[in-house]
Amino acid sequence: MKYYLPLLFLLIIPVFCFGQSKLIVEGIILDAESDKAIPYAHVGIQAEHVGTASIQDGTFTLELDQKYRDDTLQVSAIGYQTEKYLLSSVLESNSPLRLQPKTYQMKEITVTDNRPETKWIGKKVRPILGSGARGLARGGDRIGAAFAFRVNWNRFLPLKLLHARMFLKRNKNDSLKMRCSIAAVDSSSKRPGRNLIPQAVITTSTKDKGWITCDFNKHDIYIEQKHFYVIFEWLTNKNHVYAPMYATGAFFNSTGYMRSHAMGKWKEAPSGLIYSLKVQY
Repeated sequence: MKYYLPLLFLLIIPVFCFGQSKLIVEGIILDAESDKAIPYAHVGIQAEHVGTASIQDGTFTLELDQKYRDDTLQVSAIGYQTEKYLLSSVLESNSPLRLQPKTYQMKEITVTDNRPETKWIGKKVRPILGSGARGLARGGDRIGAAFAFRVNWNRFLPLKLLHARMFLKRNKNDSLKMRCSIAAVDSSSKRPGRNLIPQAVITTSTKDKGWITCDFNKHDIYIEQKHFYVIFEWLTNKNHVYAPMYATGAFFNSTGYMRSHAMGKWKEAPSGLIYSLKVQY
């Protein structure tokens, strides 16, 4: 028996270590002025790239390791000031997390009588042959998963955004909700940084294949930077199982990043993801 005791002891240790309880953080995110729920706000530990997003009614559930108990919880949403809360205080309180609306300083745009030029950036036509697919196999905890594509513009400014779109190779959900937004290029990492526009555009599609398009045209959104990112973010519900499979083309080169969930770390995306942006200048 003495030969088996050390082995038995070693088998028990991992069970004890991995059996530690998780921190379950639940709450609701509200507009501090109107008390309205803020859907799709990001909440988590920014420095650790751990997070999730609120759903349509502003509520969220976040599962964390015990080691984060004394950390800081960050809450952010497009059009709002970012707030930080001590996680220990959030766990002890049932109070809503409130965000203040943010004021964006937009430069005055001069409109001339000259007829504006229109241009597609990226891939204009749908793939026919030779395309593959990229996506996430499961979606229950993937809310906020996103692709970001860098745009390098060498013509006149400002740019008016008209349409942003990605091509779906395969979608197994009944409906698909996407959010398109514009972010600055972070000066140090060169990855997506702060939001450049006061609102995002949300679109819903029931297609199982084809272009999914965000319409910026009616919002009169102008960009003053020559370098920026277009972000396509997946706003799935918890009961959706599959993230969409985005089409890739062998002869289409694009510079981009991807993250697997809200507040996740941006990683280099495979080249060839098929997207396009229509602008006016």
